[in-house]
Amino acid sequence: MPLDFQPGTAWRYSALAGIETLGRVVEVVSGMTFDQFLKQRIFEPLGMKDTAFYPTEDRMPRVVTLYNRVPPGLQRTETPSWLATRTLFSGAADCGRP
Repeated sequence: MPLDFQPGTAWRYSALAGIETLGRVVEVVSGMTFDQFLKQRIFEPLGMKDTAFYPTEDRMPRVVTLYNRVPPGLQRTETPSWLATRTLFSGAADCGRP
C-alpha cells in the first residue's frame, strides 16, 4: 500500500492499514499469531484474564450490545459479518463481539 506521506513529515493515526500491517509484522517476527502474541506477552503478564478477541461462551452475557443513533432514538446494530469471523485478529477493529 502506498504511503500517505513521507515518513517524518506528518503523523496520522492509521484507520486500518498501518495497525493491521504492524500486527502482521508482530506475527512474522514472533512466530505467533497476533492473538497468541498479545495473550502471552501482554494480557497474561498484566493479569488481563478477561481480555481477548472473542469472549468464551460463559462471558457472552457481558458483551455489550451495539446501537446506532437514529431518529427518534437508538436502534440495535448487528456486528458486520466481516468482523464476526474468528480468524481476523484485528488490532484496529472492534473485536469484542463474536
